[in-house]
Amino acid sequence: MRFLGRILCLLALPILWVLAANLLTPPLDQQARLEPALRPEEYFVGTVVGFGVVTDPFGIVREEFRQDVAGRIENGLLVMDERFTYRSGARDQRIWTIRFTPDGLYQGTAADVPAGGAGRAVGNALAWRFALPLDTGLFLSSLDLDQVMLRQDAETVINQVRISKFGIPLGQISIVFRKQG
Repeated sequence: MRFLGRILCLLALPILWVLAANLLTPPLDQQARLEPALRPEEYFVGTVVGFGVVTDPFGIVREEFRQDVAGRIENGLLVMDERFTYRSGARDQRIWTIRFTPDGLYQGTAADVPAGGAGRAVGNALAWRFALPLDTGLFLSSLDLDQVMLRQDAETVINQVRISKFGIPLGQISIVFRKQG
């Protein structure tokens, strides 16, 4: 009987971890009255530079990076050309094409994000979610990225990204963006 109890406890821990991670996420609606408003179709037009860190589930920094964003409105869509330069020397690029509505809903596509992304802006916040494909060499999988951007002032946005798989937290990305010029 003791053995069965231990097995049940071990099975319950990941479930409790997932529940705690989801319950600790504040509702976006509480940002509704906060200013300045974050509208990606305004903030990300032009040049924006971000500096970020990737941490594992234990808070250990695993990578640092710079993110250069060049945004423009093209045919009524926001096009964001994101270029990443990692401290390790690696480089990456993602180009988002994002459709937006006056009521703050967003849908985007990128070549390396086949399922696309979706989000909602409320007050000074934007919640954005997408699944990033991951090629492990053995099989193709994906990681879920759940992010909340909070606009602090005319130039600054703080971005917190939770990385998970099957709801299990795997890490976090923290980025501070600054609008240039």
